[in-house]
Amino acid sequence: LLRDSTELDWDDKNLTAAHMETLGMLLVTNGLPRLERIELSDNQKIGAGGMPSLIEGLGRLALPSIEDFDVMACNIGNAGAATLAAALSRGAMPSLHTLDLGGNKLGDQGLIALAAPVRKLPVLAQLWLYDNQIGDEGVAALVAPGEGVLPKLHGLELDDNKLTDQGCAALASTLSSGAMPELKMLELLSRYRERDDASNPAS
Repeated sequence: LLRDSTELDWDDKNLTAAHMETLGMLLVTNGLPRLERIELSDNQKIGAGGMPSLIEGLGRLALPSIEDFDVMACNIGNAGAATLAAALSRGAMPSLHTLDLGGNKLGDQGLIALAAPVRKLPVLAQLWLYDNQIGDEGVAALVAPGEGVLPKLHGLELDDNKLTDQGCAALASTLSSGAMPELKMLELLSRYRERDDASNPAS
């Protein structure tokens, strides 16, 4: 039965914003009380318009069992990021362990909106932000000095973005200060560059 599901694996199903209305209704009315994972990656038609339908109605402590929220390559943009940030700020998904937002054109504006609520997630361990047109401003907001700089984070993917030396310096400064003490994996290098280097070894 759908109500007893612990995982929704709807990757690459050609889902649209209209489909998110139905799923959002189930989430808001606690129609999926045991749900631990939402996998919606590679559904480009969800877009920024689908995010309000999916999560706008989530309030404090909504979806308390969700550990994995994956909307990789769903074209949510900075507007969708702002909708997600608002839901997290209200206290939704307090047990979130893995958040995959890769390939969504968030830009600095999207990450700036997400930074404060994401930093407050108490058990967040994996944060995927690759291929999002994020620059130095967005990263600076995420790792700015202050209370609760991702204390449980194990993995952070920022590859295929627009970081310069300035953004990398902000990351280095944060790590040097003792923040993010659990971090074991940090990805900054373009995966496309890695493939190019592998196929064109230096002579």
